Amino acid sequence: FRPCGPQLIPAIAGQNTISSNLCGGVAASYTYSCTVSAGFNNPVFQWQRRFNGGAWSDIPGAAATTYINNVPSSAPVGVYEYRLTVAEAGNIAAPQCRISSLPIRLTINPNPVATAASNGPVCEGTNLQLTATGGNQYAWSGPNAYTASGATVTLSNATPPQAGNYAVVVTNAAGCIATASTTVAINTKPTINAAFTDTAVCAGDSIVL
Repeated sequence: FRPCGPQLIPAIAGQNTISSNLCGGVAASYTYSCTVSAGFNNPVFQWQRRFNGGAWSDIPGAAATTYINNVPSSAPVGVYEYRLTVAEAGNIAAPQCRISSLPIRLTINPNPVATAASNGPVCEGTNLQLTATGGNQYAWSGPNAYTASGATVTLSNATPPQAGNYAVVVTNAAGCIATASTTVAINTKPTINAAFTDTAVCAGDSIVL
């Protein structure tokens, strides 16, 4: 024998899919619902959840066709699944007598670990190179409204006004971001002064340069 019952259609309010993504450290709120067709005379409802493919467990107090999932910013990264179980009144405590909806999936993705570095300090007139790691998209900003994209960028023929702090926003494949920065020093060229440019001396005399 197996339980039979109504058709269950889960949904997330405001979305056309039953899966969503979130970045670590971000709080959010989702409203889950499930349409239950005719099939039970006196249906009883119970929302369940599981984490990273573990065992399903009942959510205390979640005994309606709608469930509000308030996700705290401290929630660990991983895959959370939610489903509505339905049974005839008196049978909800018996797992073999309940039917369950398709699971609604919430994936909390890790944020990238971003790094930024440079080949500085560099001398005026040489190339300044900035490098970043940790993601697949990089957006740089720096002194004098500087902007660039890429894991490695080069500022040719660097000048002292280009010295300072360069920040990069790193984005990973899940769309989560992190920032990093590096401070660059650009040393000016030495100033050279010669006492003269052309002169003449007699053979055997001395001259100071």
